[in-house]
Amino acid sequence: MSNYMIAKFTDIEAVPCPCGEAKRAFATPDNELATMHVVTIKEDSETHYHK
Repeated sequence: MSNYMIAKFTDIEAVPCPCGEAKRAFATPDNELATMHVVTIKEDSETHYHK
């Protein structure tokens, strides 16, 4: 088993979020360490915060 993961953001489907659209890499139930998000911010994005 390898000790690394590879993600191609061109292969990840974007999902809606308050900012616009997000592509989320490494977001799996068995990964509790970290994820990476690439967000496309829309002009009328909603104000929000993260804890």
